[in-house]
Amino acid sequence: DYLEHGHITNSVNYPAVRMDRTPGATRITFANDNVAGVLGHVLSVLADAKVNVIDMSNRSRDALAYNIIDVATPPQDEAIRAIGSVAHVIRVRVL
Repeated sequence: DYLEHGHITNSVNYPAVRMDRTPGATRITFANDNVAGVLGHVLSVLADAKVNVIDMSNRSRDALAYNIIDVATPPQDEAIRAIGSVAHVIRVRVL
């Protein structure tokens, strides 16, 4: 489930997160420190890259948060690198 869809279940550190996949969408997942502004900054990166968000889920547990975002078009590598460079982002994946 995690490798194919980015779902998290039974994790010690991260919250349980699952989201139905949007047909035809590209899925981005990222983990981050649970601090204000990180999700907003990531969404701004996607907007600047003209990538439309179709659906998303954001969950947190204590000091960590995990996000699943389905987008209408595959983001360019530059946008993914920019997400990875956002302060407090720990890891980003495109599925």
